[in-house]
Amino acid sequence: MSLYALGDHKAWNLMLQDCYKKKDINRLLKINYQLQAGMDDLVKKGLNKDEIIDSVFPRWTKSLEDTAKKIYKDLNPNPLDDPIIAADIKKNRPMEYAKHYTNKKSRDAALSNFRKKSSY
Repeated sequence: MSLYALGDHKAWNLMLQDCYKKKDINRLLKINYQLQAGMDDLVKKGLNKDEIIDSVFPRWTKSLEDTAKKIYKDLNPNPLDDPIIAADIKKNRPMEYAKHYTNKKSRDAALSNFRKKSSY
């Protein structure tokens, strides 16, 4: 509730940018856990507002997830992340495309599992 009442979007975005610059995915996941725990507390105490549930909390969560995905892509680059390069590889080198596709799916699954383990 204090983040909702006292926080501002500029500070939130600066925190996201700082995490991205430092490639600090663990900090993002910790903040996500704290947000989920805080939301759970608000619901249990009956202090949750429709605006928080419908708008603010999903926006915070989505921005954390998007930043974590960008960090993960930077740390584990894949040629298929660029649609133009992916189309060229798929058309001209199908065996290489299959290898990159498998690697990309593994990377995405690893991020998903990591997020699930750090969720509230």
